[in-house]
Amino acid sequence: MNGVFDPGLQAERTALAWQRTALGLAAGSVGLGRLLLPVFGTSSYLITAAGIALCLWLWVHAEQRYRAVNRALLSKPQGALPSFALLALLCAGLCLLCGLAALFFALSRLAAR
Repeated sequence: MNGVFDPGLQAERTALAWQRTALGLAAGSVGLGRLLLPVFGTSSYLITAAGIALCLWLWVHAEQRYRAVNRALLSKPQGALPSFALLALLCAGLCLLCGLAALFFALSRLAAR
């Protein structure tokens, strides 16, 4: 083992945080799909399925990054580690999409009054 590696659990905590984020976004996608059912009808199932698919991709990508970081920490690093930029961008985009859908739902409820 080289002297660069800190034997703490930072990489594991980061991986667990991304797993919690993916689970939270999946739950939010299901809730949003249920909330949008009266507005969009059966199309809300497609929105829910797309949100869950993105969350699964997020989970898998975070796990791959954890394994790459762990390998790099346990051996001599050979090049740059994968970036979290794509994960962060996907997470932000999914949150924005959920927020816009919730805004659309609220505005459609106000217009229906």
